[in-house]
Amino acid sequence: MATKKNNHTKTPKKKPTDNSKRFELISIGIIAFCIYLIISIYSNAGGPIGNALKKFFAGLLGTCAYIIPFVTVALIVYSLKHRKEKSSVSKYIMSYVAVFVLCGIFQIVFQGSKDTALWYANGAKGQAGGGFIGGLTVAILSIFGKAGSYIILFTAAIVLVILIFDISVANVYASCRRIIEEISLKYNGEKKDKAKKTRGVVTEPDFDVDDIDEKKIIFNIPEETTGKQIEFADPEIRLYDDVTSGPEDEEPSDEEKEAKKISEDEKEQIDKEIKEEMEETESAKDRFIEYTYPSIDLLARPNGTQGGTNAAEELRNNARQLIETLHSFKVDAKVVEISQGPTITRYEIEPAEGVRVNQITNLSKDIGLKFRADKGVMVAPVPGKSTIGIEIENKNPSTVTLREVIESEEFKNHKSKLAVALGKDVSGKPIIMDLAKMPHLLIAGATGAGKSVCINTLIISLLYKADPNEVKLVMIDPKQVELGVYNGIPHLLIPVVKDAKKATGALSWAVQEMTERYSIFERNNVRNIKGYNDLMDKNGTPESKMASIVIIIDEFADLMMVAPADVENYVCRIAQLARAAGMHLVIATQRPVVKFITGNIKANVPSRISFMVASAKDSMTILDMGGAEKLIGKGDMLYMPVGETTPSRMQCAFVSDDDVKGVVEAVSSTSEAVYDPNVIEQIEKDEGEYQPDGENPGDADELLPDAIDMAITSGQISTSLLQRRFRIGYNRAGSIIDQMEARGIISGLDGNKPRQVLITREQYNEMLMK
Repeated sequence: MATKKNNHTKTPKKKPTDNSKRFELISIGIIAFCIYLIISIYSNAGGPIGNALKKFFAGLLGTCAYIIPFVTVALIVYSLKHRKEKSSVSKYIMSYVAVFVLCGIFQIVFQGSKDTALWYANGAKGQAGGGFIGGLTVAILSIFGKAGSYIILFTAAIVLVILIFDISVANVYASCRRIIEEISLKYNGEKKDKAKKTRGVVTEPDFDVDDIDEKKIIFNIPEETTGKQIEFADPEIRLYDDVTSGPEDEEPSDEEKEAKKISEDEKEQIDKEIKEEMEETESAKDRFIEYTYPSIDLLARPNGTQGGTNAAEELRNNARQLIETLHSFKVDAKVVEISQGPTITRYEIEPAEGVRVNQITNLSKDIGLKFRADKGVMVAPVPGKSTIGIEIENKNPSTVTLREVIESEEFKNHKSKLAVALGKDVSGKPIIMDLAKMPHLLIAGATGAGKSVCINTLIISLLYKADPNEVKLVMIDPKQVELGVYNGIPHLLIPVVKDAKKATGALSWAVQEMTERYSIFERNNVRNIKGYNDLMDKNGTPESKMASIVIIIDEFADLMMVAPADVENYVCRIAQLARAAGMHLVIATQRPVVKFITGNIKANVPSRISFMVASAKDSMTILDMGGAEKLIGKGDMLYMPVGETTPSRMQCAFVSDDDVKGVVEAVSSTSEAVYDPNVIEQIEKDEGEYQPDGENPGDADELLPDAIDMAITSGQISTSLLQRRFRIGYNRAGSIIDQMEARGIISGLDGNKPRQVLITREQYNEMLMK
C-alpha cells in the first residue's frame, strides 16, 4: 500500500512537467512546419512535398492559403504566452472560423465557380477565390442570396474580430465619435470666424468690426480677455436682477433692503468695469496695424561672386601645399574634402594611423605662416566626421548679402515668424535662425567685427517675415547711435529707449508683462503662447491673440555700469521664464567680460554668437572655449545655438546702412507706428522712482568724485588706499567703496583678488554728461 501511495504522489509532479515539455516540442514542430509551408507557398523551394502541400492548402482554402501559416504561428505564440488561460482553445477555434469566413468572402468577391467539382481544382491552380471551403460556405448561404451572403459573412467577420482581440464596441464608438468631432471642429473653424462678428455685437455693441480684416486682428496688450470677463460678469448681473425683482405690493424687509443696496452698488461697479474693459478693447482694436511687407528690391543684390574667387586649380595647389607643410613636420595625412565658403575655405584632412590630433592642431601657427595668413587659421576636428578641418582665409573673400539669404528657399519656407536670415556656413548653405527656439541670444564682438550689422540683419529679417500684429520689438540703445534709425517702424511697442534709467524701467515692465501673460495662461488652462493663440482661433476670437515680443539690447555693458544689480535681476528673470510667454532677449556687447556677462546671465541665455574678439579670455567668456580671437572680422563669426556644444563657423549676412534706411522708410510710410501708451506710462513711472541699487543721490559721499578719479588714474582701489589718500576712517572708506561698486565703477569682491576698475576716463566723462 505504501508503494502505491508513493507512486501516486510522484506521478502528479512529473506529469505537468512532461505535458509542458511535450506542448513546447509540439509547438516548435508546428512553427517549423509553418515556416516550411510559407516557403513552399510563396516560392517553389519546398520540393515535391512542398508543392503538394501548396496545392492541397490552395485547393482547400484558395487565396487564404497564403495567410493560414501566419495565423497558425500567431496562435502558437499566443498559446505559449498564455498557456494557463482557458481561452486559448476558443481563440484557436474562432481564428480558424474567421479564416473560413474570409474564404467565403473571397469566393463571392472574386466570383468563384458554382460547380462543386471545380472548387478544389480552381484553388489548386492558384485562381483567386476561397477554394473548397469558400465554395462550400457560399453554397450554404446561397438561400439568402448574394446580398444576404455579404451581410452574413461581413457581420460574422466583425463579430469574430471583436471576440478574438477583445475589442470593446463602446470604445470603438467613442474613438470614432471623437475623431468626427475633431474633424467637425476643424471644418467649422471658418464658420466660427464669421460668427464672431455676431458675438462681437453682443459683448461690444458700440464697436463696428465690419471695417477691419478680422483674420489679422491681434491685440498687443495682456488685458485682451475682455470677452471672457464679460461672460463671467453677465450671470452676476442677471442674478442681481432676480434678487431685486419681486411683487410690487410686498414691502421688503430690512435685510432685503440692505441686500438690494449692496447688490446695486456691486452692479454699478461691475458695469463700470465692463465699460472700462470695452473701452480698452476698442482702443486695442484701434491699434491694429495694416502692414505691407517691404519689397525685396530695397536690399542690395549680391555681387555675383559666390564663395570667393579662388579657382579650383588654386584650391588643389593649396591642398598640396598644406600636405607638404604637414609632411615637413613628419605628420602623415591626406586631404579628403575641400569646402569653399564666402570668407574661408575648409580643408578636411584625414590623419594616418598613429597620428594624434594634437600633432595637427598644434601646427596652426606654422600653417598660417606658410599661407601668409595673420588670422583665420583654425584647426579642429570636424563634428560628426573622422577628419580634421583646417580653415584658411580666402584671398578674395565675397560678401554674403542679406537679400540672397532672404530669397533662399530655406527662409521663404520657414514657418516661424521669428526666423532670422543669419548668413551662410562654410559650404555656402544659408543658415536660418529661429528666435523662438533659441530662445534668447547673446552676441559679442569687438568694434568693427560685425556685431551691429548682425543686429540690423536680425531686425530687417523680422520686418520681412512678420507683421507688427504678430511680433513686437522693444529696442534699448544706451549708446544712442545704433538703433535710433528704427524709430517709427510699426513693429516697435515703444520708441527706442536711449536713457539708461528708462532702459531699466523697460526691463521691469517686461518682467511684469511676462507675469501677467502667465496669469492669463493659467486662467485659460494653456501652457504657452502658442496654446493660447490656438485657443483664441478655436474660440473664434483671433483679435485676442498675443504677439511675440523681442527685446534687443545693443550695448549691454553700458547698461550694467549704471545699475548692475537691477539689470542682472531683470534679465535673469526674463531669460528663465519668458520663453513660454513669447518673449525673447537679444543681448549684444563689445566687452564680453565676466563682470558684465555674469554666470547667471550665461546660464540662462543658451544661444551665442561671437564675432572677432580681442583675446582668448573674451572668447572663453562668450563661448566657454577659445577660437573667436582667431576670426578675421567683417562678419566672420562662430554660431552656437541652444543644444550645441561646438560652435559652427559662418559668414554673417551683410546689410548696409542705406539698405536699412530704405527698408525703414518704406515700412514707416505704409504703416504708422502705434506705440502702447500704457507701457510708456509705466516706464516713465519706473524712471521717476528709480535710484541705482536703492541709493539716493543725496547719500553719495562728497569724496566720491575724487575717489573715482583716483581709481581711474591709478587703475586700482582699496579701502586702505582711500584711508591713506584722504585721511578718513575705515567706515567712511568702506562706504565709498560700496558706492563705487553700486555704480559699476569697480568690480565686486573676488576672494583675495584686488578690485578691478571697470571704466575708462572717457566712459566716466560720458556718465557725468548724462
